[in-house]
Amino acid sequence: MMLYLRGEIQMKQDHFEIDSLDYEINSQELNIKYTAG
Repeated sequence: MMLYLRGEIQMKQDHFEIDSLDYEINSQELNIKYTAG
């Protein structure tokens, strides 16, 4: 999962900052889901 998300970020280097922010947000959401689950 984490490697897949990082791969998506690397494929969009022209929007790297935006994707990095989305990646951090998605990581936090995943952590919350796994903790709550």
